[in-house]
Amino acid sequence: MQLPNFLVIGAQKSGTTWLHQFLLSRPDVYVPACLKELSYFDNRRRYRNLGIEGYSEYFSHVSGEIAIGEVTPNYLWVSSKHAEWGGPEVFRHMVPNRVRAALGGDVKIVAILRNPIERALSAYIHHRKQQRIMIGEPLSKHWTLYGIVHTGFYSAHLARWREAFLRENFFITTYESFFSDSNQRCDLLRFLGADPNAGNYLISKRVYAGTGFTRNKRGAFDRNGRQIATASEIHALRKAYRPDIDQLKDNWSLDLSSWQPEFQ
Repeated sequence: MQLPNFLVIGAQKSGTTWLHQFLLSRPDVYVPACLKELSYFDNRRRYRNLGIEGYSEYFSHVSGEIAIGEVTPNYLWVSSKHAEWGGPEVFRHMVPNRVRAALGGDVKIVAILRNPIERALSAYIHHRKQQRIMIGEPLSKHWTLYGIVHTGFYSAHLARWREAFLRENFFITTYESFFSDSNQRCDLLRFLGADPNAGNYLISKRVYAGTGFTRNKRGAFDRNGRQIATASEIHALRKAYRPDIDQLKDNWSLDLSSWQPEFQ
């Protein structure tokens, strides 16, 4: 039975679709081509109906690849802290423990983290496209739903993962760094045990990390000029995220300089 030796756990709306394509392009990396987000460990129905043998079927076509994994960005969303902003259901809290029980203590964990305000705005637009949110409804009406805001408390979520895994199991970087620095893509491949020199496709590709919105002193606006967040809503998010970002910086030694204008 073949199981993954790495997981990309998030964050949602932080470039994981591009990352999945990047990993698919590597000759010594295997991720399922048929489905990006397997959502096995965080979906109660799939977890019970598939079982570990059904999950392993997604990796049945592995043929000598070194790094074997999957990309499910909602695996990150596991903490019960900051529940006033709408936390995950209880089943999600134990995702790290299920992963360890199924894949062992050596599985590698990858997370790309985006400025949490930018990520929340992008998530809002995503759910609006999915017609879960009506055009014209304010962000504050929905920010306790769908993890729109709560996913961005990265330090809290990663702390839950650290309860199950050692620090050396993790490759944590920022969306802003990963998509501007091709060396980080090489570093990721080395972390996974793959060879960054086995073909250069997509490693050096310039990646445009579009946002789908613009921001100014009055708030955030979609590409059609419709307001998606007021200045006061963004201020509320900035105030809520700042302590978590301080902890993230201290606990994970991340370079968050690209976020500093937002959170000084």
